[in-house]
Amino acid sequence: MRGYNTLLGSHYDKYEIDYTEFDNSYPPSVFDLPKNVTKCGMLPGSVAEHRVLANPMEDLVGQHQPWAHQVFHDYRRRMGRRYSSSRELEHRQSIFVHNMRFVHSQNRAMLSYTLALNHLADRTPQELAALRGRRRSGDPNNGQPFPTELYTGLILPESLDWRMYG
Repeated sequence: MRGYNTLLGSHYDKYEIDYTEFDNSYPPSVFDLPKNVTKCGMLPGSVAEHRVLANPMEDLVGQHQPWAHQVFHDYRRRMGRRYSSSRELEHRQSIFVHNMRFVHSQNRAMLSYTLALNHLADRTPQELAALRGRRRSGDPNNGQPFPTELYTGLILPESLDWRMYG
């Protein structure tokens, strides 16, 4: 029997099994697969993503096709993403793979919730911050500066109980 180290992608190992006892009293039919008992099919989602989930280290150290990159290309196709250059494509792919690994690591932690990738999975932190932040309109708001000169030299109390003022 030959085995292959899928974690590190190393050489094939050879295993020899020596049987010390053998019992052939069982009929060969015990090894037949049941018929029409289960309906097997593909799992939902990307085949490449299932590969990444099954062995996350394989994508980091193996010398083979990186499955995470295939997941990114599936994502690109599904979201209709087009990038202006190959440099931007590599940059977005790197961001996506980083976010995908984060999502999978959180989901492996068996928390009370699960994460999933969405349409923002290839965005930079700066782009995400811009989506969350205030957009300046460019029009003046006609706000007046605070009149600090009216309050210079004012002695403030050490404490104030606001309950008295409603």
